Amino acid sequence: MTLVLSGCGTDDDSPSGKESDMTPDEAYAALEKVSLDLLNEVAQPGTIEKGEQGRPVPCGGPGGNERNKIKFSYSATASAADPATVMESARTTLTGRGLEVAGPDSTAVGDQLSFSGDAFTAGLTLRKNGLLEAGGETACLDDPDQ
Repeated sequence: MTLVLSGCGTDDDSPSGKESDMTPDEAYAALEKVSLDLLNEVAQPGTIEKGEQGRPVPCGGPGGNERNKIKFSYSATASAADPATVMESARTTLTGRGLEVAGPDSTAVGDQLSFSGDAFTAGLTLRKNGLLEAGGETACLDDPDQ
C-alpha cells in the first residue's frame, strides 16, 4: 500500500500569507520602527528601553533547521503615559498605518493588542502595573548570506 502525503504553503510565514520581498534586515527595521513609533505615541517620554537586537535564528524546514531562512525577534518596554487610553490610541495609530490589528484582549497579565505587517507579527501588552511591552518577530525570510 502506498501512502502519498503532500502539503503546500508559501515560502515564508509572513502574516499576509504572501511571499515578502523584504530582506530579513528590512523586515527587522520595519518591525523596530513600528514598535518604537507606537511606544513613542503611547508611552511616557524618556521611558522607552529597547531590548537587545536578536540574532538571526534559522527557521523553516523540518524542526526549524533550514539555514537558508532566518528570522529576528524584537522587544522594548516603557511606562504607559495614560493607561486608560493606551489600547485605543495604539489601535488608532496602527490601523492608520494600514496594519492588521486584533484586540485588545484582557488576559491575566494585562491587556494585549496584536498587529502585523507585510513581514512581521507583533504585539503590545499593557501590564497591570502600567508597564508597556512591545515585541514581535519577523517572518521566516531568505537568508541573503546563504
